[in-house]
Amino acid sequence: MGSKVTVLLATYNNAAYLRTCIDSVLTQSYRNFEFVIVNDASTDRTEAIVRSYRDPRIRYVRLPRNLGKGKAMNIGLAKARGAYLLEIDGDDWLERDAIRRLVAVMDRQSSSVAVVYGDRRCWEWRKGVWVPTRLYKGQPFVSREKWARYYRTFGPRFYRVSALRRIKGWPTNDPSKGRLFEDYALMLRLLDHYRFHYTPQVLYHVRVRWNSVSRSHLGIWKRSVQAMASLAFRRWGKRK
Repeated sequence: MGSKVTVLLATYNNAAYLRTCIDSVLTQSYRNFEFVIVNDASTDRTEAIVRSYRDPRIRYVRLPRNLGKGKAMNIGLAKARGAYLLEIDGDDWLERDAIRRLVAVMDRQSSSVAVVYGDRRCWEWRKGVWVPTRLYKGQPFVSREKWARYYRTFGPRFYRVSALRRIKGWPTNDPSKGRLFEDYALMLRLLDHYRFHYTPQVLYHVRVRWNSVSRSHLGIWKRSVQAMASLAFRRWGKRK
């Protein structure tokens, strides 16, 4: 029987945290999944770490040059065999029963729902150890206009693969070519056709790292996502 779920990881130079991420996927209580790992031309030990695993559920792709998150995710999407897709980052990790819970929620939704999302726990490096800090809660989905005005995404994000393919995956035609804020751009495109569903469960853990790609571009974050939202509102015939 084919896998019902594709877990997709597009990673670049996250070797220091990668084993925690991969282990959290491979030890899930839910077993009917494949794990597509796209190495976006990392220059650290990412390749050696991935190849040290002998789990047949892992499907590994190494890109010859760095393309950025959006394009790397689209390469992984093209290889996905599951009906659902769970996105994970290389420095994050899952609760042990995250996939089982997300499948149970998505299975109850109509085909008009493209994404199920939940809550995530943030962790920060303090005095030589990672410690849990705030709980980053999602918000219930009321309308696409209200969701767009959050100007951010929630996680984890569990997608219907048919919806991702309908919109041709992660947008990469922006000035950054899909390297920045690609998650928010994707969600706005999905909102052209679909609704989302929030499940209030802590299913995902995030390392808050101040040298991460998203953190290092906080200065342009607000105006970038507001510009994306403005384009979406015009598509939807709504005023910002």
